[in-house]
Amino acid sequence: MTVIGNDEEAMGGTKERGAAGRKAAKEYPSDGKPQHELPFTPLREKTWGSHKPGFGTTEVPITLNNDPFDICDPIGFPRIELFNLRAIQILQTEKQVLIFYQNDRTFRSIWTDGRGFPPEDISEPRWYGYSIGKWEDDTTFVVETTGVDERTWIDNVGRPHSSDLRVEERFHRVNHDILELTLTIIDPKMYTKPWNAPWKIRHSMPAEKHPCAARSSVIFRYVPKGLVEIGVERAPAQKRMDLAEYEAAQPFLRTAVPPLYRDALK
Repeated sequence: MTVIGNDEEAMGGTKERGAAGRKAAKEYPSDGKPQHELPFTPLREKTWGSHKPGFGTTEVPITLNNDPFDICDPIGFPRIELFNLRAIQILQTEKQVLIFYQNDRTFRSIWTDGRGFPPEDISEPRWYGYSIGKWEDDTTFVVETTGVDERTWIDNVGRPHSSDLRVEERFHRVNHDILELTLTIIDPKMYTKPWNAPWKIRHSMPAEKHPCAARSSVIFRYVPKGLVEIGVERAPAQKRMDLAEYEAAQPFLRTAVPPLYRDALK
């Protein structure tokens, strides 16, 4: 088993509001600059407009956010690698390669026994798709993934994908300590041409647990004038809003508000 972690400094990335990671691929941040715009289709522009992320040029207040990961839907692929990759563990067996992710405490199976993708009439969309891989040479492992559920976002700024999304990953072992990972996003319905997202990952210590749990990821604290101060673990920057307003926008968190605070805010 290989244990590796996000080498943020080597990649030149940005910190994610107090946590290691990126909002999107380093080469394509959502900052409004023309050189960072992806080659989108009209369908992609329309679909992206329906996504209300908490980051990027289309950022909205938390009360309007519709990020599926914020209601503890699986983060999905390729977003788990394009945003906040953190630490991963790789286990190789006779028939497959397993990748365990610290973020969301999930894993992917990449089949290496020569099988192809399942026929369309029996396959169904999956949060992390179907993945098959092969060794191109002694230091390069190439993976193709299809069948990713359209409900997932490509990255943290809400970029969309269609059911035709195909992702290629190239894992290249530079030396004992450095692994290069390059993702290629191929989705003709959403993007007029493929685009790449490279990573550089460094060998590190074993990863700590990092589950998605509403009760542990949101901190409520009483503040004057009937407000609740909210700190979200994935985005520690605090926001203020009326308690009723927040509960209406985030019904899944209603039970996370201690009765003590409810009584104090009446």
